[in-house]
Amino acid sequence: MELVNWLLGNGADFTDPEGRAFEYACARNNYDLVKKIMDSGFRVNASNFKKFDESRNRFSGLVSGSIDANI
Repeated sequence: MELVNWLLGNGADFTDPEGRAFEYACARNNYDLVKKIMDSGFRVNASNFKKFDESRNRFSGLVSGSIDANI
C-alpha cells in the first residue's frame, strides 16, 4: 500500500482506464518504479507496451492500455 499511496500522492489515478499509474512511471523512465508496481500485484495489460531498452537503461515507444489492481 505504501507504493500505491506514493503514486496517488504524485498524481497517479488507478481508476483511470488508460492506466495512468503505469504511464506515470514509464514517462519518467523509472524502471525500478515500474517493476515495483508489477511486483506489488498489479497486472499490466497494454496493446502498445512501453519497451524497456536495457542497453540504454530507459523506456522507449508509446504506452496504451490499462492497469488492474490485484491488492
